Amino acid sequence: MRRLLSLLPPFSLPSVFLLAPPALADDVFLTDGSVHRDVQVLEETIREVKWRKDRATTAKDAALVLRVRHDRTVAEWEEALQALEAGAPEDAARLFRAAAENERAARTEYAWLKPYGLYEAGEAFRAAGRIDEAIAAFDDLLKNHAGSRLAPEAYRRKAMAQRLKGDAEGSTRTLRALLAEVDAKGLADRWRHEATLDLLLVDASVSANERRTKLVALLETTGETAPTVASRAKVELGNVYVAEKRYKDARDYFEGIVKDPRGDRETVAGAFVGLGDCYFRNAGGFGDGAEKAGDYKRALLAYLRVVTVYRSVSEYAGKAFLYAGRCFNLLGGPENQKRAQEQFARCMREFPGTPWARDAESELRGR
Repeated sequence: MRRLLSLLPPFSLPSVFLLAPPALADDVFLTDGSVHRDVQVLEETIREVKWRKDRATTAKDAALVLRVRHDRTVAEWEEALQALEAGAPEDAARLFRAAAENERAARTEYAWLKPYGLYEAGEAFRAAGRIDEAIAAFDDLLKNHAGSRLAPEAYRRKAMAQRLKGDAEGSTRTLRALLAEVDAKGLADRWRHEATLDLLLVDASVSANERRTKLVALLETTGETAPTVASRAKVELGNVYVAEKRYKDARDYFEGIVKDPRGDRETVAGAFVGLGDCYFRNAGGFGDGAEKAGDYKRALLAYLRVVTVYRSVSEYAGKAFLYAGRCFNLLGGPENQKRAQEQFARCMREFPGTPWARDAESELRGR
């Protein structure tokens, strides 16, 4: 029976591991959108992923691997995935940590569980609003599994958690540490581009014009060579266009991203929130009541797509809950107002301590 998925971005597995002879059914997903199914993953490091199928061995630079889905796992891992599906990210986080500590993880064929468990625990804690626990999980991964393919992304995820916490200085330090790793270990340029983009996003002193210029330059550099970075840059460029009220240009970017199979969950979630922002802000401009209502409904559908399909992407789900509530309020009527309050309450409950939760609390108090 096929087992499970590593829910996140482009990394997974231990520093290095060799699997025993039994044929497995692992899947390797690459950043170019291709998938190698029913393979036996032989080795996964910060530099390279190697697998075998039909006696032929294939090796790829680790930076070209989007994710790996493993066939062999343990009960705690399966239970963690079920907890995520049930909307219980904090329970999932503890189960992922338990999977990393399972006694089987000491065996070579299960060694991937250690870094993966910590990585997924960090992501689940972040989704639950437990930011300090998320940072601790990523720190454990970086300390104990520095050679894992997940290590570069763990730097990024830690920086995201710090940014979500409001610690811009800490986030900047973490990203600069990633850049130092790229230089010291000669890692692929993809990681330099990822860190450069994240540093741009965390720097509040950058003007809209400067941000646009840098994003365009990054797009020109990464378009075909680093598609995941290019997609993220398009989301941010779309956000610049939204701020400038260039809604059609923004929609073109966002719609292209949601149709691109190479985009990861975080990027696609950002694009749906961006689409929601386009319609929400456009509705606040000129137009008759029916036209405004139509835009608010389209915005609501985009935001609800995030809270239902991409709930675990905490960077965007908190905002989506808040703005879904605002859309319900603006559409009017007792039933919509009740739904608005439900969205605000979930935002506060599931993303405590975030700016979105504080705004949701203000919305509730204002009623």
